[in-house]
Amino acid sequence: MASSKIVCRKNKKSKNGMHPIYIRLTFDRKHTYIKIAETKLEDWDENRLIVKPSHKFHKSINKLIKEKDMEAYNLILEYESEFTPITQDYIIKKMKGAKRSETLTEYFHAYIEELEQKDQDSYCSSVRSMLRKIVRYHGGEDIRFHTINASWLRKLDLFLYREGAGKRTIFNYMVIIRMLFNRAIQDHVVKQEFYPFTTYKIKMPSSEKIGLSKSEIESFIKQEFDGLDSEFMYLAKWTWILSFAFGGVRSSDTMRIKWTDFKDGHFYYIMKKNNKPLCLPISDLAQQALNFFERYRFVSKGYVTPVFRLANIDDPKDMNRKITNANRIYNEKLKKIAAQAGINKNITMHIARHSFGSITGDKISPQLLQMIYRHSDIQTTMNYQQNWTNQEKLNDAFGKVIDF
Repeated sequence: MASSKIVCRKNKKSKNGMHPIYIRLTFDRKHTYIKIAETKLEDWDENRLIVKPSHKFHKSINKLIKEKDMEAYNLILEYESEFTPITQDYIIKKMKGAKRSETLTEYFHAYIEELEQKDQDSYCSSVRSMLRKIVRYHGGEDIRFHTINASWLRKLDLFLYREGAGKRTIFNYMVIIRMLFNRAIQDHVVKQEFYPFTTYKIKMPSSEKIGLSKSEIESFIKQEFDGLDSEFMYLAKWTWILSFAFGGVRSSDTMRIKWTDFKDGHFYYIMKKNNKPLCLPISDLAQQALNFFERYRFVSKGYVTPVFRLANIDDPKDMNRKITNANRIYNEKLKKIAAQAGINKNITMHIARHSFGSITGDKISPQLLQMIYRHSDIQTTMNYQQNWTNQEKLNDAFGKVIDF
């Protein structure tokens, strides 16, 4: 049972002779007192639970008492409902006036602010885009957690599919909503029993990872260019090769490689995504890429690739913008290179990572691959790599049956 009542504590008295006026919240016979104002006992009307006109500020205090009393009444009425999502802690903090997020939209904004503080601007853009689509689907920004149930999520899934989102993209939406819902439960904004993901299960969809074969990579490396956009063609080519040559370093990390990251014939770097360090030897192919980028050494502000030559390196947001723009331009050029090389695959900067996995197969142990990929869990490495190792075994086994 829950209840609220306006009380003036006669047994409490401040140095100036004033007694506190509280709203008393009661949950299962346990009281919580939230101070509203204070008064002298002679100015307190115990029957009507208001201050008398003799109090200098009786009008404003009585207005506040009435507002708080009504607010508590409405919250407890909702709390007592059979299907209420709100908690005792939520009501107490709400009555205390503590500023807090209450809706999925507010939790999204708080998460975006958190990403901005961590200088993850590129991911911020994706999360903002997600929020805009979810708001459009819901028909407004007031997305309260108790409205999010399995049916709501299924309809969101269908809405995103009709908008052209792929299975992996929809999965990413659901993962973030689930994470924010868990935060709301931890903050006692919504009850655990309203958690929708016990009935609406999300599972990462299997995806086809396309990488270049050894012969395709050899053809890619041999390509030469001329014309107005030849410089960008070469930059795209050698940035891709640099990424591939160091085990498929993510494109954003590749563009952040500095000349000081090379010592004693090795490359030392920390993956920005998870802050995991790695040391790799400089292969002949990696050295070829470094030799190409030597021509930009005096304008690239200490970085190997010239992505930041016009950037304010003291501004993380500006650097992230330069990476995003370069990634977009390079992906466009890589498509032209693929066509010129006769490669019938959609080459992007990220495909360098897949290509390393493709030609590696099962030649490197999962433990070493985990170090190269900088995966936190070896199962992630196993799942990532089995796309190619299983294919090789399947081809061999199938050939033994079919080839007479």
